[in-house]
Amino acid sequence: MRRVVAAMTSSLLLTLAGCAAGAGAGDADGAVEARTELVDFLQKTAMSAHTTDVNDVARAAVGLQGPRLIGIDPAESPSDSSIGTLTFVVWVAAPPYTGTDLDADPDPDPVPRCVEVEFDPWGKVGEFGTDDGLTSVECPADLTEVAPPPSGEPAAAPNAEEAIRQVLEALPADDADADAIAQQITALLEEPEDGRPLAEVQVEVDGTSVGVATGGPDDCVMLVRGAAGVSYVHVSPVQLQPGESGCNPWTALDPPPPPH
Repeated sequence: MRRVVAAMTSSLLLTLAGCAAGAGAGDADGAVEARTELVDFLQKTAMSAHTTDVNDVARAAVGLQGPRLIGIDPAESPSDSSIGTLTFVVWVAAPPYTGTDLDADPDPDPVPRCVEVEFDPWGKVGEFGTDDGLTSVECPADLTEVAPPPSGEPAAAPNAEEAIRQVLEALPADDADADAIAQQITALLEEPEDGRPLAEVQVEVDGTSVGVATGGPDDCVMLVRGAAGVSYVHVSPVQLQPGESGCNPWTALDPPPPPH
């Protein structure tokens, strides 16, 4: 694969091709240092889940320490090659003073350097862990952090695991009804804190085993009631993506082995 999905994953793995010198020689203005720091940042956030909306990527960057998001430019016609760009400001050490002014500050404040990043549906364009798709740009006068619009995608309830566990632990040993279980769990769920719609609760009954799932690739919650009791089902983030096992009760009942 040309890119690895990070988990919150992702991660989240850092080597900048062609930038081994870092912020040393050839980086008098700090541009290379800024791109290096941003590549590091992109790998430590959940900014590589599959999406056709660059605002989804932007939402993963808000509120994190490090580079600050100052620009969002969605593509007019999102495609496999580009869904838009995000612009970040990175604060780097000011170039050393080499003049003769004795009153000059020997330890100047950090200076802003701005970098534009292009994304496709799978994450940053180009090779993961490199500065492919990153372009140093002139910083605007206003460096205020911008907030992407709220997502309209359904989200798992903040208390989803507790609600599912409560209902599954109270089930009789047999005669479980999938629709009734889903209704009981849904009645216990709290609304998502960010105002997004509540994700559907999916239930599958297989003999005496019951699988439950809610949410999507980025916030999936899955539990299973089996012979050993009720347990949380852990699946790697990449296996929750479109085209893989996914976040559903069948995955909860029969989770895939970890990827190699």
